Amino acid sequence: MKKILILTSVFMFFLININAQKCTYAEKKEKIKAKKIAFITEKLDLSVEEAQKFWPVYNELEKKLEKFRTEKQSIMKTLHHDIESVSEKELEEKTSRLVNIKLDIAKLEVEYFEKYKKVLPIKKVFILHHTEKEFNHRLLRELRGQRHGGPPDSIGKSLE
Repeated sequence: MKKILILTSVFMFFLININAQKCTYAEKKEKIKAKKIAFITEKLDLSVEEAQKFWPVYNELEKKLEKFRTEKQSIMKTLHHDIESVSEKELEEKTSRLVNIKLDIAKLEVEYFEKYKKVLPIKKVFILHHTEKEFNHRLLRELRGQRHGGPPDSIGKSLE
């Protein structure tokens, strides 16, 4: 009886710990998203009218890109952990799919370039491309700094 109680307690501890980690990840993801929105809005100097037209288009693209990122991560994780047990045929199929994901993303970029031109001046469309790269670069530096013991918000403040 005591063993069952101990096992149940240990199991509950792990469930609570896993759930807490998920919340932390979701919270971090939301903070990054909020920083990105603020960063882009500031850099593009969006008017209220531009923002009302731009953000739905931007969010639509991000949602589509997230599906591709998730699929790519899944394939890479499978190959990374089980590459020795994957058949040549399956490896070729997965590698081919990775290449096709890149092509699909490129097609989306072309499609949304045209959509952005309908809601923003071309100068702001260009600035958007540069701003996203700048945000990602700063975010990566911030995350690397945290991983290597740097101050947690050393670069994060520059994203605000």
